Amino acid sequence: MPGRILIVDDDDDFRGLLKDVFTQAGHTVTAVNSAHNALAELTQQEFDAVVTDHNMPEMSGEELIKRIRSSEPNIPIILVSGYLNQDLIQNLKNVNTEIFHKPLNVISLLRKTDEKLNMSGK
Repeated sequence: MPGRILIVDDDDDFRGLLKDVFTQAGHTVTAVNSAHNALAELTQQEFDAVVTDHNMPEMSGEELIKRIRSSEPNIPIILVSGYLNQDLIQNLKNVNTEIFHKPLNVISLLRKTDEKLNMSGK
């Protein structure tokens, strides 16, 4: 089921790849390069899911997720990163976040996002 996806990643190439994959799958995609820009977008429009990187300048993906959860407790969030430790993984699972490790199988990410959208009724 197509949805409105917010992609957050400071890596231009990876952000572009994810945008292309989700767009080709029929989703409407907004892609931003920072957590601050993501928070701004979330105040301007409604999204059905968020896909975010963890290691970003100024604000980590974990902090972004906590801020999103304070106002959007039920939105599906998927964190993608190559730099995760067990404490962080546990913290993110406690705030209902899916985790994907880089290098990434984008088809698996797309399937998981679609599954989350279907579960949330979007």
